[in-house]
Amino acid sequence: MGKYGLRARLPDGKGNPDYYKAKRKEFKRKVIDHYSQGTMACANPFSQHEEPYTDIRALQVDHINGGGNKERRSLGKPYGSTLFAWLIRHNYPEGYQVLCANCNWIKSYVNGERQ
Repeated sequence: MGKYGLRARLPDGKGNPDYYKAKRKEFKRKVIDHYSQGTMACANPFSQHEEPYTDIRALQVDHINGGGNKERRSLGKPYGSTLFAWLIRHNYPEGYQVLCANCNWIKSYVNGERQ
C-alpha cells in the first residue's frame, strides 16, 4: 500500500482515482491551513459571517491583490489541486488568503473583476 492507504496505480496500470482524490484533499487541507494561519476559516473581509466559516468544501485560495487570472496564465494555468501543489512546492509564497466562495465572489465584484 502507498500513501493514503491506497495504491497509486491499479493492477491494470491505470491511475487509482481514489488515491489522487485523497492526495488533492491533503494538498487543499495543507494550503488552507497555511494561508488561514491554522484557523481553517474564511478571512471574512466583508463581515459576512457571525461565526467563523470553516466548511472546507467552500474555502478557496484568493490572491489578496487580485490578478489571479493573469498569474494562472503566466504559470501555465494552475488552478485547484494544481495551484495547491504549486503553492506547496514554492514554499507558500505571500500574497494569498483564504476566503469562502461567497466572500471571494463579493471581493471580485467590489474590485470590478466581475461585472
